[in-house]
Formats: sequence, structure tokens, C-alpha cells
Amino acid sequence: MEQNRSSCGQCSFSKGRCRYSALCISYGQTGHPFVRAIRELFVLWFKLIIPIIENKAPIEKHIHKAWALITQDGTPKNGSQIALANSLNKSTGIISHIIILTSLNWKPINYNEWRDPEDNVWTISHDPEHPCPIMTIIKEIITSYHKIHVGNINKHYNSESITTPIAWKETLAYYHTLKKKKKWSELAILETVQAGAMWPADRVAHTLGKHTSCPFCHEHNIDKWHAMWTCPHLAQSEDEDIKNSQHLISSLKDEHIAYFNRGILCEHQLTIPEHNHPLEEYPLSIVKSNPELPDIDFSWPSGLYFGDGSGGIHNHDNIRRCGIGITHVDNNSPHRPLYNMSMPLPGRIQTVPRAELMAVLVTVTNIEYFGTIDFFTDSEITKSTYYKGKKRAKHANNADLWTELFQIIETKNIDLRLYWMPSHTADNPEK
Repeated sequence: MEQNRSSCGQCSFSKGRCRYSALCISYGQTGHPFVRAIRELFVLWFKLIIPIIENKAPIEKHIHKAWALITQDGTPKNGSQIALANSLNKSTGIISHIIILTSLNWKPINYNEWRDPEDNVWTISHDPEHPCPIMTIIKEIITSYHKIHVGNINKHYNSESITTPIAWKETLAYYHTLKKKKKWSELAILETVQAGAMWPADRVAHTLGKHTSCPFCHEHNIDKWHAMWTCPHLAQSEDEDIKNSQHLISSLKDEHIAYFNRGILCEHQLTIPEHNHPLEEYPLSIVKSNPELPDIDFSWPSGLYFGDGSGGIHNHDNIRRCGIGITHVDNNSPHRPLYNMSMPLPGRIQTVPRAELMAVLVTVTNIEYFGTIDFFTDSEITKSTYYKGKKRAKHANNADLWTELFQIIETKNIDLRLYWMPSHTADNPEK
């Protein structure tokens, strides 16, 4: 397994696919074969350590043997790959667990006490008042494994910009969407790109020394951006994805090459400056269609309401923000609005489905006690989840909002009836 790990991280960087990326794409960051091996090994290791500490079990001599093998005067021996391989060849079972830790830059203080690469000390203890956080330690060990690979991945094709751990959840979000929809052809293309297995003309020239021209525009002097972005042939494409991404060409930067040419996001790219964080609360704007209508700031009347959440393709290019809109209409004349309410979606989770649900929640929160609401939404998932009931909704996406919604309905004794209606019919007449 250690040899396979090394080959995945230290393959010929300019040739072939990036095997580490390919394994993470196929199995996920936590399902990567070596990660699973680490998790299973150390679960067993920690189960052994606790009784050893408690009872001074006979197996303690094996730990001391391992300790002597990897340390000298309390200092880890040569941590080179050759020394590590030699140590692994000499050790089996419980001894190899300690070897793996040292290969991940964890330093031993004692056989039940370790210092991680960030200089945090982790102690394995049987004290009930200070229990051993086994799964937390294992998670940190796995994190160390992935951080080590950052230094190897960025030597691969189109990966120079990877300087912090990869945000695999966000990187693979579209991959899992295609997989769920069983779009196998598109999935295969995306996997090829993300695993660094593409061989455009500039890579052939750089790696094999065989200069060739672009097969589409026949340009000879091509760079790393040509095949994916700047080839004139792409500007004439009728493919919707290509047409809708051409505006990003002006944003191409070497420091983001892994993002633009391989679709790989690093954790530092997900950091939003503090001044751009959405607020946890926003004031609600209420506009009356007729100045003579009474104010309804905190007690909305029962009746007919329409709600919607916005976002998606209407977002700013670089940041996602959503908003909600609610209209209370005349029961006798549904085309006649009485009050229009709107606000940005509060909180850091900015998705259109959450905005759709928030529109319902805001209405229920402000409606009069014992009120009756006929609420129309274009979110079919919101309507279907509501009618599945409180227990099912607690396990759905945006469970926090669903929990609050059902609590308010019960407290205020509200009769809420949700209806689904199609939207954007001008763009999709078949609706």
C-alpha cells in the first residue's frame, strides 16, 4: 500500500494522468484507498493502545520495539523515502502504524502522545474526564496525508497553482451531478480533464518534444490556454457551455490555472472576505400598492400569497447571493397585488431552494395568529417536502428552516396550504 501511495503521489509528473487526483475523483477524498487504509489501521491501533495504557498488557513490548526502530534519543530517524521503505520492510502489524505516522510528519513524544505537523499535541488517554478523541485524531492524520500530496500534485500538468488543500467537495459537485443524471459521456470528459489526462498540443510539445499545431485552427505557436479557452474555433462553437463561459477568458491567470484548465478548486479560493459575508439578519422591505392600505409591519392578513427565491444564473459572476420576494394579492382579484415584500437571503448558505423556503417561512412568521395562508411557489421540492410532514422535513435540505417553520405553524395555529405553479413559461412554453 505504501508503494502504491508513493507511485500515486510521485509518478512522472509531466506524463500521464495524476493518479492521486484520479483516485480522489473516483472514490472521493474520504474513500481514497490509502485514506481508508489509514482509517481502518488507526481505529484498530487506538483500540489496542487504551487497554495497553490501562493494564500494561504484554503487547507493550512490541510498542517499545517499534519505538526503538523509528526513534533515536526521542528523535525520529531519517524520514526519507528509502529509510521509510526499509523500516516498513522490517516491521509488521502494530509497528507499521507508528511508521505511517512518522511518514505523515507526526512526531512522537511518547507512544501514546504525538505532535502533529501544526505543533498540536494529541494524547491517547483512558481518563473518562479527558477521553481520547479517536475519530478527531484520525481525521487530522488523514488531513496530513492530503496536505503532503499538495506538494506533489502541483508538479503535474496544469496544477502549478495548487498551493493549499483541494476543496474536493466543491470540486466534485458537478461531477456528482452528472453521475446522478447518468450523463456518462460528459462525466468521462470531466473526469479526464480533472485527472490531468488531456494531451493538447502544448503538452505534447513540452513533454515529448514533438511540436505540433492545433488540429482545429492549425496555429503553431500555442500556449497552455489555447486548447481550453483561446482557440478561435471555440469562439465559433454552438455548444451552450462553451458560449456561456467565453466571457471568462479575460479572467485567465496563471495563479488559477488548475481552476480554469482542470476544474480544481483549492480551499483558499473559497474564502470570502469578511466585508462580503451575507448578514445573519436583513430588514424586510414592504411596499404598498396603494398608500391608503393599512400598514402590516408585524401582522399580515390571511389570504393569498405568492413567493419566489432568486439567484442561480442571475448571480454576480464571482459571488453567489440570493433574495426572496413575496406578494400578497387580493383574494377576489389575484392579478391585483396589495403588498410587495422583499429582502436578501440571510446567512452564509446562499442557494435558490433555501430562498424559496425562506419566502414561506417569512410569510408564516409575520402572518396573524390563527391565520390561513394559500401560498403559491414555483419550487416543487418545497411543496412536496412540506406535505411529507414534519418528521421527514427535519431530515431534508435546509432542515433548520423546516424545523422553525413547523414550530411557528404549531405555535400560531396557522393553516398553511402550499401550491406549486410553473414559472419561466416564456422561456419554456411546454411548462
